[in-house]
Amino acid sequence: EEDLLDDLQAMAPAMLALIRLTSDFTLSYQKEKLRRNAMDFSDQEHYAIELLLGKDGTATELARTVAARYLEIMVDEYQDTNQVQNCIFSAISREIYSLGKV
Repeated sequence: EEDLLDDLQAMAPAMLALIRLTSDFTLSYQKEKLRRNAMDFSDQEHYAIELLLGKDGTATELARTVAARYLEIMVDEYQDTNQVQNCIFSAISREIYSLGKV
């Protein structure tokens, strides 16, 4: 236990530096995307959530309109989806309206 704690304490400065570097890169990357007026796939997913869900977590009018157009939503390779994508699927699912929030 003591050796493990010593190892963790020795690694702490490097880990903190890595966290700062990652954070700085993320901020720079976001600024550059804005400068170029560009988006990546992750941005598109997150903006989709903003369009489909209100701040209170309920489906927006747009989400209800999209949901009304389709009887079913089929997702290929669902096991490979992430929480952001699952949130999008839930937002346009008709079943969610009986539950209130997504």
